[in-house]
Amino acid sequence: VLTFNPPPDPKRPWSEDDWNVDTTINDHAYAYSKTLAEQAAWIWMSSAHNSQNYGMAGGYTSPDEIKAVLDAGGQEYRVSFDLVAINPGFIVGPSVSNRTDGESTALVKGLLEGRFNANGTKGGRCVGAADVRDVATAHVKAMENPSAYGRYLVISSTGITHLELAKAIAADPELEGFAMPQH
Repeated sequence: VLTFNPPPDPKRPWSEDDWNVDTTINDHAYAYSKTLAEQAAWIWMSSAHNSQNYGMAGGYTSPDEIKAVLDAGGQEYRVSFDLVAINPGFIVGPSVSNRTDGESTALVKGLLEGRFNANGTKGGRCVGAADVRDVATAHVKAMENPSAYGRYLVISSTGITHLELAKAIAADPELEGFAMPQH
């Protein structure tokens, strides 16, 4: 998750230079954990003696911050690969398992079960949606392309609110028996 908030300047699109700064351990801990994990990977990678010049790894704002992290416990090593981070938005599409506890699946399940019917979605947060098949393709292409390195955001050109998602689900003839939120 890059952010749950609208961009500060709606005319400036998000890019791979942007990082999640909105979440905490107490507010959207899952998204926060993903950010911390990616930051740790970039710090580790940028400390290797033969790695690409990744610039400000992990969203840190100065080389001194990165140096302090590395000095606190870094080690000397070399790597034989480049790091590529694929960061999808809200993932939609067919699931390969019956699990329903994932973020995207849980939201769709909640819509289908009527969890939002009493109070509505209140518009819901706006998320950039990515088809799971496109995300899988991005991973394969990054793995197969030797010149791929860095961060890649896999998101839609426009956002979708929870209410818009509910309306899209309701439009599917196979799901017409489900009472979807109307507001």
